[in-house]
Amino acid sequence: MGEIREIDGTRYDAALLKTAEKLVSGRGDGRLSREDAEAILAQITDGGVYTQLEKDTIAFILEEFEWTEAAADWFGTELGRWRADQTRH
Repeated sequence: MGEIREIDGTRYDAALLKTAEKLVSGRGDGRLSREDAEAILAQITDGGVYTQLEKDTIAFILEEFEWTEAAADWFGTELGRWRADQTRH
């Protein structure tokens, strides 16, 4: 298991949080873009398993970070497709 970051009593994947923070820090308009969404999805899917820790972290990132509408839509669709593929295997 990777590094954990606890926020308000909930445990999150520190690497995913760092990625999101880095992507919005000091560039653009401070929102996660489609390109950023692709980077986050790649980080989730690299291990082939969507852990509960990652699920909790993504829920936090979706709630607490600003996303462009296109990025949020794309991310939700692609994550859903990947999860559906995982359940078939």
